[in-house]
Amino acid sequence: MPLWPFGSRKPDTAEEKPADNPGIPEQGTPAPLLEDPDVDSVSDRPVGQSDCPVKLAFCRSDLARLAFEYLADEGYRPCYDDAGDVVFKCEGLVYIVEFFESDLAFARIVLPGIQDIDDDNRARCHSAAIAAAHDTKAVKPILGSKVSLAIEMFFSTPQHVCEVLPRCCSALRSAMHEFDRQMLQGG
Repeated sequence: MPLWPFGSRKPDTAEEKPADNPGIPEQGTPAPLLEDPDVDSVSDRPVGQSDCPVKLAFCRSDLARLAFEYLADEGYRPCYDDAGDVVFKCEGLVYIVEFFESDLAFARIVLPGIQDIDDDNRARCHSAAIAAAHDTKAVKPILGSKVSLAIEMFFSTPQHVCEVLPRCCSALRSAMHEFDRQMLQGG
């Protein structure tokens, strides 16, 4: 079976079905094409379907599987988290690749939890995260109880996410080092 067919991803034979692995999500039903005759307008589209003008004939689990297979082929040891996102380790850091059923032409690569935020360091964390994002292309801070860094992107073909994944990891690592430098200087 080709790695990324555009069309139905339901396996026809037992040989094409994924191995019994509880960590791999089942393949979902492909999103309707925008030119689907049963969908007259965006408002008729089922909730959670993308408004993206790219023709979509795949689902979130297909995207996750493509990223998983790419990372495995590159020698990483990816796994799926409870939400079905792809998790992998690169140069000692854990990354998460997220896809969203609500927008199947959008991906986020996250370097999670690089710093805990508490009342004593909240202002410094915010200022250091903003400085790190400002000094690093495409990086966006996510601030909650911890600082995480992310790169969010739109893509025209799913392979584009895999093609830029190494550069995204490098940019996130660079932003983390800048964040650390800013924190040591007092934010």
